[in-house]
Amino acid sequence: MKFIPVKYFVFFFSSLFTMSLSSQVTLFPEIQKQAEYNIFIKKVELTDQFTIINFHFKPLGEAWICAENSFHIRPTGTENKLHMIVAKNIKICPEMQKVGSFSNHLDFQLWFPLLPENVNKIDIIEKARNGLNFYSVKINNGQEKPLPDSALYKSPASFENYFNANSGSLEPIEGIWVVRIKQSVYVDRALQEKDYVDTLIKVAILKNGDEFHGYNLDGSPTESVFKYINEGKRYFYTQYFRGVDKEVSGYVKETSTDIYEINIKLPARLARYILINDYFMADELRQILSFKKEMPLPDY
Repeated sequence: MKFIPVKYFVFFFSSLFTMSLSSQVTLFPEIQKQAEYNIFIKKVELTDQFTIINFHFKPLGEAWICAENSFHIRPTGTENKLHMIVAKNIKICPEMQKVGSFSNHLDFQLWFPLLPENVNKIDIIEKARNGLNFYSVKINNGQEKPLPDSALYKSPASFENYFNANSGSLEPIEGIWVVRIKQSVYVDRALQEKDYVDTLIKVAILKNGDEFHGYNLDGSPTESVFKYINEGKRYFYTQYFRGVDKEVSGYVKETSTDIYEINIKLPARLARYILINDYFMADELRQILSFKKEMPLPDY
C-alpha cells in the first residue's frame, strides 16, 4: 500500500447488546507486529463465504493512498495464501485517492476467501518487504464461547403473551424491560465526557435454571445474565461481548422491584472500537444501564 502525505511528498508503503449470528466478528484484534501505526484493523468479519477486513486510516496530514493487488492473508505459521478478491472504498495501485487532513479519516475493506475453521491467528500481507503487513492477528473463529440458545419466543407479542399468561408465577426480575444505555468517557479515572452515547432498547428477561437470561425481543440472546447472590437478596450481572471475547460484570442496584441500575466498564478493545477517532490509550468507557420494567408491572 502507498500513501503520500501531501505536506512532505514522501512515499510510504502501508495501508452492543447484539451481534449478527451469521458471522464471527473480531473488533480491534490483538496484533503481534505491524508495519504502520496510523492504519488500524478496525474489524475482522468471517461470513459463510468471505473473510472481510475493515481498516481505519488516520492520516498525519493530507495524503494519497492506494492498495496493492498483491494483498493476501494466511494462517500464521503457514504459506497457505488466500488472495484478495475485492477492495472497497480504496483505489487499487497505481491509481490513488486523496485523503483529507488529520481531522478526516478513511474506512475501507479488503475481502478475501473464507478461512478454514478454527484458525485463530492470521497474517495480512501486502508485500514481503515494505508492505502494509500485520502478523499474528488474533481473531474469533470458533474458539470463543458457544452461542447461547435463543428464546422460545420470537416477537414482542409472543413475549407479552407469555408474561401475561404466567404473571402469577414469575420472579420479580422476569418481564419486558426498557433499558437506557449511557456511556461516558473517563481519562485516568476522571470524567472526560458525560453521556457519549445515550440510547434506549427493550429486552426480555427469563428464568433459565438458577439464572435469569436477557433476550432481544426477536428471541436472540443478549448474552447477559443475572444471578442471585446474598441468599437471593441481590443480583449480580455479567455481560459477554462476543466481538472482543470478553466478559464484564457488576452488582445490580435495585431501587425498587421495577427499577434497576448497573454500572460497568467496557473492555478496552470495545471502547477503542466505539470511540475510534477520539480514543487515547488512557481512555475508559463506562456504561450505565438503567432498567425500568414495562410489563408485567408489580401489584402495589
